[in-house]
Amino acid sequence: MNKVNWKLVEAFYKDTFGIDPKFVDIMSYKDILLMCVSGASSKNISELLGIDTAVVANICLSILNFSGWETDLEFNPYAIFCELKNLAGVTQGKFEMEITAICGKVDKNIIKTSYRLCKVFNKLENDLERNWK
Repeated sequence: MNKVNWKLVEAFYKDTFGIDPKFVDIMSYKDILLMCVSGASSKNISELLGIDTAVVANICLSILNFSGWETDLEFNPYAIFCELKNLAGVTQGKFEMEITAICGKVDKNIIKTSYRLCKVFNKLENDLERNWK
């Protein structure tokens, strides 16, 4: 969709439902972002959705400040994050312990990045839930 048409979509949601255009953007990218925080590589996301890898990277970078995974992760960070959040609360330490219990040794930078992405995406989901009416 070209920029002019997208601005019309944003204006429609703002005028009709009072939704901030930034939430319209985030909602349109939600599947891409969810796949990224769930550990899917940019290449696999692009193949699954039939869009260019550069588009996936740009969307992830603009919203998550992360250009995407080069390869699929062995685990689903967001599923682990949500499970911990629903049980007893999630901390980076608990998140790391759970990943280690599931996968064994995992690079600490991957765990740290995964945790940050999950926190950012979870906040976006909460913001969408509050503002998308």
